[in-house]
Amino acid sequence: MYFSYIQKLTSICAQRHFRLEVISFVGKRNEYPLFKVTIPGNAHKTVCFSAGIHGDEISGSFAMLKLLKSINFKKQNVPKIILFPVANPTGFHACRERNFQNINLNRHFRNHTFKKENRALYNTMKKENVHCFMALHGDDVNTCAYLHAYIRNEQPILLPRKILTSINRYIPICKKSRIFSMQAHNGLIVQPKPDGSFEERMHHEGIPYSFCLEMPYVYSVASAFSLNRTIQAEVAAMKTVIAEYTKSGQKK
Repeated sequence: MYFSYIQKLTSICAQRHFRLEVISFVGKRNEYPLFKVTIPGNAHKTVCFSAGIHGDEISGSFAMLKLLKSINFKKQNVPKIILFPVANPTGFHACRERNFQNINLNRHFRNHTFKKENRALYNTMKKENVHCFMALHGDDVNTCAYLHAYIRNEQPILLPRKILTSINRYIPICKKSRIFSMQAHNGLIVQPKPDGSFEERMHHEGIPYSFCLEMPYVYSVASAFSLNRTIQAEVAAMKTVIAEYTKSGQKK
């Protein structure tokens, strides 16, 4: 599945003149390229989206294809946009959570030795002036959407609320007061407990906003939502972030 995905990704980036680069090769024989997409912007700050760190959570990766097809990147003050469409190529190809070494990569960004995929992603991020990071995930337990939000103390809480509002047109927002033992309010978990994830590491590195967006897992028998509907919600979430930074025209 991964190589057919790459063909679509390569075609879109070529048509729209987006920069597509290989940041590493992974797998038993290093046969799987790990990609980064860059959409040039003219605002000072950068936003970054990652998907597929769990290889069976596929909707985010396909949402990125839809975003790349539809985004208007020539607007004035648009931020620079970085995408990691499939952060775990071997897991995505096998449609399984873990990589080919049976490792949950999203628990190896803190307090563990970096695996090859983690190192490539982290080293790439270190070179960028990222102001907002969002990882796209799937939840195979809850049939609603919610957002983990690591927020630096000086940043307002309005942006995560806007993200959830944009999603609610397609997928209901979780109303539970506790989600996996963490306090939640209308789908928002602020300063979630440490878990070694990509988004936790980015928060630790000082990025003002670092989000983990959880959508209903499309392969779950409990899921009431189609892949296409979930993709639409994730595209809306990413466009909400981009619009916020376009509107502000962050030049500082």
